[in-house]
Amino acid sequence: MDAGKEAIEKIEELALDGMTKEVDGRTYSVYDLKPVFYEPRPEPVIVKTLSGFVDFIKTNIDSLDLKKHVIHVVDHETVSLLKAVDGDDMKRDIFLKASLDEGLETYPFGKYLQVESFVIALRSMFEPGNDLEKLITYVSRVRGGTNFSLEDDGVSQTATVAKGVSGALTEKETAPAIVKLRPFRTFREIEQIESEFLFRMKLIDTETKIVGVALFEADGGRWRNEAVINIKEYLHEKLPDMAIVA
Repeated sequence: MDAGKEAIEKIEELALDGMTKEVDGRTYSVYDLKPVFYEPRPEPVIVKTLSGFVDFIKTNIDSLDLKKHVIHVVDHETVSLLKAVDGDDMKRDIFLKASLDEGLETYPFGKYLQVESFVIALRSMFEPGNDLEKLITYVSRVRGGTNFSLEDDGVSQTATVAKGVSGALTEKETAPAIVKLRPFRTFREIEQIESEFLFRMKLIDTETKIVGVALFEADGGRWRNEAVINIKEYLHEKLPDMAIVA
């Protein structure tokens, strides 16, 4: 018997024998001896905002027994509505999920930007605040070109800035080393978390003396935990009867 014919006969034999066996009313796979389950589950509804998440639950178009569901704040950009463990396969259904819109632009921390791009980013990607205005005022006065100089002692930096209304005169001024800012990093319905950032400058083009400025996160990522707490508080206020975990 050739190998091809033997293989075909083996396949036919397996098909006749079947791929499952029933024992005590439960169906098992003959390959790994694990129970075979088929329990249809709905695909979760995906929303991009916390307000959309709240609206779906309040509307409850699927007539869910919300007492058997819990809201899980997964992290600063994900929230899920979970059902209690159910079925023979002991899985949790996820009916609803809020995921922060990936299309929302965020500030590129750790990257040096030219002054104009930096100011635009501060205006569009941060909540207003005192340190934000001070930083914008400072960098808007920084002057590049042949007259630019930068003194750096490892802790603070002193750069050439414009002096007076005309900007024709210049002077040396120490840059703010640490600033407290509220960048957009989580759902927009909650107040953005204030964190400390290290502000640094350097020449990104030594030939033309173009100045680059950058922000570096300096809170060790603590803001993520604070964002989760704020999301939980927001949802508790909007949905006081729901169980919420974070």
